[in-house]
Amino acid sequence: MVSVSASSVGNDAQTNCQQQTHVDFEPLELEQVDHKRAVRRVSRHLVSLFFLLAITCYLDRANLAFAASQLREDLHFSATTYGLGAGVFFIGYALFQIPSNLILVKVGAPPWLGCMLALWGAVAALSAFITSATQFMTLRFLLGIAECGAFPGMWYHLSLFLDAGELGVAYTGITTATALSQVIGGPLAAALLLLDGTFGLHGWQWLFICEGIPTIIFAVILKVYLAPTPATAQCLTTQERVWLQKRQDEAIAARTESACHSSVKGGLLNWRVWYLGLVWLLMESALFGIIFWCPQLIEAGFYGSQDENTKAGIPQGAAAGGWHDSKVALLSAAVFAPAAVAMMINANLSKQAQERHWHGCLPVFAAGICLEYVTLALYCAFMP
Repeated sequence: MVSVSASSVGNDAQTNCQQQTHVDFEPLELEQVDHKRAVRRVSRHLVSLFFLLAITCYLDRANLAFAASQLREDLHFSATTYGLGAGVFFIGYALFQIPSNLILVKVGAPPWLGCMLALWGAVAALSAFITSATQFMTLRFLLGIAECGAFPGMWYHLSLFLDAGELGVAYTGITTATALSQVIGGPLAAALLLLDGTFGLHGWQWLFICEGIPTIIFAVILKVYLAPTPATAQCLTTQERVWLQKRQDEAIAARTESACHSSVKGGLLNWRVWYLGLVWLLMESALFGIIFWCPQLIEAGFYGSQDENTKAGIPQGAAAGGWHDSKVALLSAAVFAPAAVAMMINANLSKQAQERHWHGCLPVFAAGICLEYVTLALYCAFMP
């Protein structure tokens, strides 16, 4: 919900950002600039970096699901403790999202996103050394704070370079990472869980360490290579930079003149923000319910529930060996592979039809129906 209102911080803040980074150029003949080529080049620059950022974000956010079986066995966490830890992430995420976005608007995306990325990489890596439920909850809360500005920050920064139509295409390319990260994360988690016992560390500890440290490295890359404004985009020629900066300045000025709500207060009082926030809340609740519990549902389906097997003395988690959890991780990844393909197909169909509403609401409606049937099927399968 807050990610939508963050964009409405927008017009005044964007103007300030442009004024701070404005570069004086000599008059140039801009008629010969290939507009499509310039947009394509800057989109490739931004989308490639933000696509990797989105994958990194979801890998660090959801690796808990793949580590759950071993982690719960080793630390003697109940399903309730695990669920609370998974959920407390979103408390920090929600409470600090608006402050994070306001800071990003003031200081710019490259330094702020780089700083937050380094912080959440460090928190993710430190999760490998938790020994109690309190530490687990604390680090999950801090991880939510660190990640809260990532997606709103990306959308805000894209709006400095692209118009409304171009933003839709870029948005689709980046959000595909939400499904693809699970496809990548499954095999990656499977490999890391096989390191169980190496150098005295459990597989779930290797998972957190090996997915947290690269995040810190990527923070440096993002800080160095992400262009702050069109006027400083090194992927463009001088003429292209001047043209794109001029176009975006004019668009911002036009929005400032016509906008009814161009402040934080106006955004919070806009009913559309709350409406879209509610839609996003429902979608994300379903998505993360699947992400956090899918591996354990698969494990229960094939091997029996962890709690029941523990009572019966059947080895689970680390005691069952890394290969057991690796198979569960691979099966979980298979669930998200069709989702990544379907997202791209739907996005291309929407682009060809130049229609957004039905291409957005019908998949959500179908997903809700499917979740109802899946719940019924699970109930029939596991209840006596």
